Amino acid sequence: MVNLGTGIPTTIRELVEISAKILGVKAKIVYQPPKPGEIGNFVADLNKLKKMFGETPKTKIKGGLEKTYKWMKEHQTFHPSI
Repeated sequence: MVNLGTGIPTTIRELVEISAKILGVKAKIVYQPPKPGEIGNFVADLNKLKKMFGETPKTKIKGGLEKTYKWMKEHQTFHPSI
């Protein structure tokens, strides 16, 4: 198993704000207390990935989300509500 990610901390709030900007919507963020056992902070460790493949991902989170949403829009049969 290999962790995939950017290796850069990104909050849920940042993900929501980036996604809302890409989609052209205004997000309403509602904060809730953490659930028992919930992990507060997690950053993917890319060392194993680099050791196995010799490099780490070059795509930044915003670019990756833009590509993902573009693909989903082009393949709406994947999820028609997009």
